[in-house]
Amino acid sequence: MDHKRLRRTEPQVDIRFLSSLGASIKRTEGECLVARSLTSREVAQHIEKLRNSVPHSQTQDWLERCEEVLRTLHTSIQHQSERLTALIGVTNQGTRPAKDALIELLGHGPILLAVPLDEDDDFRREYRQRPIQLHSPPTIVGSALHRPSLPGLLGPRGRGSRDLNSFYYKPERPDEAAPIIQLECQQWRQESETKHLQVEIYVDSELPIIEGSIECRIDAENLSSPAQEVVNVEISGQPVDITERATQLVDRTVRRARADAAQYHPGAHFRQGKPR
Repeated sequence: MDHKRLRRTEPQVDIRFLSSLGASIKRTEGECLVARSLTSREVAQHIEKLRNSVPHSQTQDWLERCEEVLRTLHTSIQHQSERLTALIGVTNQGTRPAKDALIELLGHGPILLAVPLDEDDDFRREYRQRPIQLHSPPTIVGSALHRPSLPGLLGPRGRGSRDLNSFYYKPERPDEAAPIIQLECQQWRQESETKHLQVEIYVDSELPIIEGSIECRIDAENLSSPAQEVVNVEISGQPVDITERATQLVDRTVRRARADAAQYHPGAHFRQGKPR
């Protein structure tokens, strides 16, 4: 069987990046806040400062929560501003269903991608709107360590019963911006309606002009080669000083921890977070 004949028996996947009016585009532009991620060294230095401010042996859970906030600080800041989005239309125009279809949305360069809020996504909406802060330090009451109850981000959603012909996020819908988003479908029907995907664009950079791209790649068990399409992205950014913001968050939390310690040990004085 020659290649052309083989392709006629396969799913025929079409990918298009779309404007807000539904026209195919090869380039998208916009403006937003931009911020780089903290380096591993910067995060480690901040965590050590927090560790020294709470001289208890059982603080690891709290430090891990604070570390996660610091590692995602750049995207948390961008959560609170208007986001540039990309719209993608995908269809299976062939005469066969696509078996075990996989859609991958990839950000290239400093581009990160996130799933937009659902209409019923009150928890994530509230999370994005509230002030960014580190989790409260654990406190001592008597001799027992008490950790305050701290709600995290939305947890994994149960799979339940799945429609074989629908797409689902793999492994679960992401709550934070990431370089790649994946969706899977066991049997993507042919000649079905166009599926529209929308992603929010984030950046890991403090440059005033950001250039990168977004790629949509679709593969399936009965597709001889993946389908691919790319849109170029240019963002005019308003840089945010991530170093200053992180230092402010950590210093505020250290002051709170020292105040809590002084409340239970009135005679204690601290220098650089260490008792003397």
